[in-house]
Amino acid sequence: ASPHARRFLNVSTGECIETEILELREHDELGVTPEGLIILLHGRTHVRLLNPLTRQQLTDLPPLTTLLPPERHSDLLPDRDFPLRAWGSGIAADDSSVVLCFDSLCIVGIAKPGDERWTMVRYKISVHTAPLMFAGRFYCTTENGVLLLETSEDEPPRMEVAARLRKPISAMLNDSAHLVNNDGELMLVHRTIRYLRNRSRRRTYHVYKVDLDTGTLFPVKSLGGRALFMGMHCSFSVSTKIFPSISGDTIYLSFDLKE
Repeated sequence: ASPHARRFLNVSTGECIETEILELREHDELGVTPEGLIILLHGRTHVRLLNPLTRQQLTDLPPLTTLLPPERHSDLLPDRDFPLRAWGSGIAADDSSVVLCFDSLCIVGIAKPGDERWTMVRYKISVHTAPLMFAGRFYCTTENGVLLLETSEDEPPRMEVAARLRKPISAMLNDSAHLVNNDGELMLVHRTIRYLRNRSRRRTYHVYKVDLDTGTLFPVKSLGGRALFMGMHCSFSVSTKIFPSISGDTIYLSFDLKE
């Protein structure tokens, strides 16, 4: 009923609650984190994290404009027709750094509360990818595999290859790659178009498990009995024991996937 109300689903218990978030009256909503925090933008430059249940805010993050030089600031300002979104953002494994991802610009910013500016890392992709914060680390997909944002105290942040595919993902415009946390396992879904003999087209979905220990991806035919809800920008899996009305080893598609 309210434009500022949001519904929250606990995928571990099935509990659903709705609450009105008054902060959305004065803020633009950039996205959400796996921890359940909402990323807000105030005054077009000030990034804030909000716990929607306790109303606790973290406000001393650097201005958004420190991510890019002045001549590129317009790329980071929200637009009514093309709203700015920070899919794939979250809290790093050190529990103090914030990872802010703008996948449409292929940039990631890292900062701690009190920092004067964001540290920017660029990455290059040739296939649409839905990035993901998994176990406190940022991952995205290229045509050759999965990239990891590596951070350490003695070296600047950088993107490194976490796992390689034996066969590259097609760089066709209509292909996409989706990372998902499947009950503690990192998985990748390659969504592609298959052309049939009668010139018709059919979507296919190839699922891989990402083995971070060996740096490889290998195909699987099961989601471990769980169900995957997949959208263009983010995905999540649920247990059929918690949600018995849905089918296991099934991919449910969001409205933004045209098929």
